Amino acid sequence: WDVNRVYMLQKGIKIYLTDWKLIGGVKPTSKLPNGALKNIKEGAKNLPNNIYVREWSDHRVYYIHDGVKQYLTSWNKVGGVKPVLILPDTTLNEFTTGKDI
Repeated sequence: WDVNRVYMLQKGIKIYLTDWKLIGGVKPTSKLPNGALKNIKEGAKNLPNNIYVREWSDHRVYYIHDGVKQYLTSWNKVGGVKPVLILPDTTLNEFTTGKDI
C-alpha cells in the first residue's frame, strides 16, 4: 500500500484519477494491496467498443468505437436512450473526434 493513486474501475479497465474535482469531489474509496490492479488495462482507450459515455460535469453523450468519439445529437438517432458510462472530466481527450451522430 505504498502507492497513493486513485483509480476508477469502469468496464474492466482502470482510469487514473489525477484530481477529485474531475468527478465532482472526494468519493469513498477502497484500499487494495500493492499489485491488486496490475493485470487490469489502464486508460479510457481500452474501453470496449460500442458504448455511450459522458464526462462527469458535461452532459453531452458520445458514442465510442475504435478509439473515436462521436457526439450524439439525439437519442432518436440510435433507437432511444441507452445506458451511459460516466467518466472523469478530461478523459474523452484521449479519443479522436469523429462525425456527430
